[in-house]
Amino acid sequence: MSTYIFSLFNHPVALQLQQHEQFRQGEVKIHTFPDGENRVDILSDIRGQNIIIIDAFDRPNDKIFPLLWFCQTAKELGVVNMGLIATYSPFMRQDAIFTTDQNLSSRSFSDLFEEYIDWFATCEPHLHHIGDLNEIFTIPAHRIHLTELAGNAVAHHFENPIIIGLDAQSRQWAQKIATIAGCDYIVLKKKRRGDRDVTIDIEGANIPPKATPVFVDDIVSSGKSILAASTQLKQLPQKPHLIAMHGIFTENAYQLIETALASIITSNTIPHKSNGIDIYPAIEKICLQLS
Repeated sequence: MSTYIFSLFNHPVALQLQQHEQFRQGEVKIHTFPDGENRVDILSDIRGQNIIIIDAFDRPNDKIFPLLWFCQTAKELGVVNMGLIATYSPFMRQDAIFTTDQNLSSRSFSDLFEEYIDWFATCEPHLHHIGDLNEIFTIPAHRIHLTELAGNAVAHHFENPIIIGLDAQSRQWAQKIATIAGCDYIVLKKKRRGDRDVTIDIEGANIPPKATPVFVDDIVSSGKSILAASTQLKQLPQKPHLIAMHGIFTENAYQLIETALASIITSNTIPHKSNGIDIYPAIEKICLQLS
């Protein structure tokens, strides 16, 4: 029995793993009709085999239906075991209901695929109110930790760094990265009044003049939090740097924050020109464990 690696959207890490001696290359074709509908053709003979799908699901509305068609078709073709690795998983932030008219998107996402896949894994999910993916999924669900990679990147790139978390939710992450990098950390206070309306409070933040300030965050989307924090810290001798796991960069967010920062380093969970942290070792490890 073989394990095939598939990537519907040609994720670089998946393409690299397809050349691994333990795996085989899965071939799939997505055909888009003139009206925008998709058809998925699985070209590899996967009957009686194991398969792993590896992709980033940023901009999810254009990706979820092809993924669903793929999973349904693969199940009908008789795969033995099917795993999904979302290097970036959408819909995780809505993990609690605050008013009765809201949907619980994290649960809706899991319900959509649990009928077809046997296990799920994702890198640093953006969870706010739960601590374990298995509170969302009924199938085995695995969190791929990237803090060690981020901490090593800080230690490698910056001299005398100080880690800066943007809000209370980032404290645990900032603390772990600082421990790995062997440096101090501080956490700022954030008030969010809307998706693009953010203020940062730096009261009590003690940043030594000779320290290299390094923002850390799991996701950079609109960039408003980074811009607000950079503005508050503009009196520092040097511009802050940014380490982020998931660089979504909506609209012109990258161009906006690029001018406010000394450098931007993201992981390649989502392919982008800012990628400087390679998640291949973490993805290879879990593929070998679960295949």
